[in-house]
Amino acid sequence: MKKILLGAIATLALSTTGIHAQTTAPVSTNQSTTETKTAKTSRKEIMDQLNLTADQKKQLEPIEKDEKAKREKINSDTSLTPEQKKAEMKSLKQESISKISKILTPDQLTKLKELKAKYKSSKGQGGDDTSNQ
Repeated sequence: MKKILLGAIATLALSTTGIHAQTTAPVSTNQSTTETKTAKTSRKEIMDQLNLTADQKKQLEPIEKDEKAKREKINSDTSLTPEQKKAEMKSLKQESISKISKILTPDQLTKLKELKAKYKSSKGQGGDDTSNQ
């Protein structure tokens, strides 16, 4: 259950850094495993810092399961070009962000934006601007 919840939070947190797409499209087995471990560490840190309630964790679980299934479907769809997959992933991330934003409190959303900015600057990654969320 923690993995699912951590995934939901990471989706929102990493959506602006572009890291999420990198961890879901493995280049090689070793690199993918390393990136996944890094993402899991970040997810746990974010989850701990947001102080989610038990109810929030329960609400996030189906969002993460749904997103994971859709992500896997997109990645395995051989009829899509890389550009189409990227567009589908971006749309999926926005959908998840919208759902997750409705679950978090205003304070948690503020904290999450701060954590994303901190993570983005520490990793030197660019990405989408979700400051209007």
